[in-house]
Amino acid sequence: KGAKNTGQTPATVAAAYNAVFTAIGPRNKEEALGAMTTAENVLQQYPEQDAMTIKQLSAVTAQNKRVFGLNDQEALGYQQKAQNVSFVKDVSAFASNVAGKLSAVAKSGDFNAAEAGALTGTLSQMGGDLEGATSTMAALTMGAELKERLPQIPSGIERLRYMQDHPELQKAYLEGGKFPGTAKPFPAAETGRSIYKPHILDLFNKQSQVAQEFEKNVASYGGAADWSKEAANVRQQVNAAPSIQVAAAQRQGEASNKQLQLRDTQGAMAAVSRKIAEDLAKSAGETDLAQKISTLEFEYNTSFGTGSPLDEVVRQIDEKRKAYNERGSLVDDGFGNEYYRGPSPQQYEVNQEKSSILEDARNKLLTISEDFEKSKVMKKAEPVFGEIRNVRDALKAGVEPKDTDKILQEADRKVRRLAVESQGASDTAGNELIKTMTELANEIKQLREVVKVDAKAVDENTKSLPKPGTTPTPRPPNVSSLQNKRS
Repeated sequence: KGAKNTGQTPATVAAAYNAVFTAIGPRNKEEALGAMTTAENVLQQYPEQDAMTIKQLSAVTAQNKRVFGLNDQEALGYQQKAQNVSFVKDVSAFASNVAGKLSAVAKSGDFNAAEAGALTGTLSQMGGDLEGATSTMAALTMGAELKERLPQIPSGIERLRYMQDHPELQKAYLEGGKFPGTAKPFPAAETGRSIYKPHILDLFNKQSQVAQEFEKNVASYGGAADWSKEAANVRQQVNAAPSIQVAAAQRQGEASNKQLQLRDTQGAMAAVSRKIAEDLAKSAGETDLAQKISTLEFEYNTSFGTGSPLDEVVRQIDEKRKAYNERGSLVDDGFGNEYYRGPSPQQYEVNQEKSSILEDARNKLLTISEDFEKSKVMKKAEPVFGEIRNVRDALKAGVEPKDTDKILQEADRKVRRLAVESQGASDTAGNELIKTMTELANEIKQLREVVKVDAKAVDENTKSLPKPGTTPTPRPPNVSSLQNKRS
């Protein structure tokens, strides 16, 4: 019956039933039939997914349905809403790393369903987390840490807003210290040492893009009735799609759109770097296990280390190239037999090809890194250059601002300081800053000369005019001019 209702194979339906039974543990026939209905609804909602993903989704849907007190359609719509605001587009990764952890995020931090989904989604967007594991862990950890430090405040979102209204507590959260109503100081928060630290700080600032994005994501959820409509809309699109592939693309469209709308540069670069790390592992011929280890190492080091995502990829490349460049040596086993310890000459040649691939990738990555750091520095300088351009535009209109010299001196000081600060990150940003500043200063110098000349001409013309109340003295005629005219 389940296969007939869903159009799936009996084996897929049986796996979905088993997953739901394991998740909720039905105690009677009525609960068992309800669990089977949940599995069938998941199969109808996600016809494009493989059996393993269906199994994950069935268990996750049953869990969220029970924890948040929802029916099947509400739970499915809630999960779709969560993916809409998430950076995680792959359904399997979303099911295991995000949707399956939303109830834990809610419970650990006293968030409701919408708040838990919005928090994990916002952090995944800002962290560029395509897999969802590290951003969900950051949301879970942050919620628990705020609950521990502000237990007198009843909900997670109220604690977050309390932190926004009390910026003096941010230092205590990040570096360790006392909180209101607590006897002993707390150690530095775990999330304060992760790659999500800047985004957590932004969440504590209600004027920041991250905080506003979070509030927008919370509002986008609506309520249970909206979730039910969301599930119905998605199912309608899936059923209307001409093929399974089109259905999958339509389902992921909203999440993909979020990626295009991402305004956080650091998050975008983290996503790009993660993709580079995965592609490099494949291009260098690593096994599936080695690729997985490399990916896990990337996630851990960029989440809890101090380096940037780009630095981590370069580090992995250097380690792999070092291993590929090792030569084997011919040794005797003591019984007159020779063998190579390490790569044989043939394997060494193969390794050199892999090393060459990685070297090219490293050079390209360093170029990306340089351009990225340069763009960050130039973005910091943009307000300063904006002030100078305002002076330039005023001069072009024939008016010199009163504080031109002061504005130029202050701008020059700021630009030179930025140039010095950029030396460790970018080799060319400092030169570009000085060049732009010099060009603007020279342009302003030329414009000031023009304005002074024009002002002087106006002054001279003013002097030649008759004073008010006097009769102008007629000039004697120019005799030579008259003679020329007669001739």
